[in-house]
Amino acid sequence: MIALLVLMAGLLAGAQPIEHIAEIQVHGNLLTPDAEVIRIAGVETGMAVEARTIEEVTARLRASRKFEQVDVLKRFASIVDPSQISLVIVVDEGPVTFHDDGTLTPGPDGPPIPGLRKGKAGALMFMPILKFEDGYGFSYGGRATIPDVTGKGSRLSFPATWGGERRAAAEFDRPMTGGLSRIQTGGGIGRRKNPFFLENDDRDRAADECVAIVQRELNSAATMARS
Repeated sequence: MIALLVLMAGLLAGAQPIEHIAEIQVHGNLLTPDAEVIRIAGVETGMAVEARTIEEVTARLRASRKFEQVDVLKRFASIVDPSQISLVIVVDEGPVTFHDDGTLTPGPDGPPIPGLRKGKAGALMFMPILKFEDGYGFSYGGRATIPDVTGKGSRLSFPATWGGERRAAAEFDRPMTGGLSRIQTGGGIGRRKNPFFLENDDRDRAADECVAIVQRELNSAATMARS
């Protein structure tokens, strides 16, 4: 009898609680309301999270053709109850134009960011750079970007800064499919004056990064860098 009670207690202790959705977060949507994104995803609070839930939600959102990119992430909503899951939906609706009257419309008819100038397709896009770092002061410059160089969503950028950090680089970024989320590669040279030794710190760097979806809800990145 005692052995049976011990066995039952062990089974109960080792049983995994059923995961359920405690909250749903939606990010990145400007044109589509949160409620509409959740409706398309086909989820609601309280429903169970099964092995294929993340994959199925992602597929439904992509099938709607409202979003250029979709990421669905599973996070723990409580540190004391691992069965409570926070479902995070991140979408990209593509270029959006902000009008003076406060309305939004789809499409790159106007610059969505102050200071950003965009020409025709394939032309250079320019954006200013201004940052501050303790000990190094202000760095200022600009970034020139060629969009869609090897397909929709890809970009080739040339950031350059002066001041606290003098840097010039070339960076390539392209979204991928078939298990890879995106590929990033680049290289550049830079100089910063060490605030303690008052000596120049010259660096050159090349990096390649492949971001892959290892599991349905986990992201992994592999990076090779030379400094």
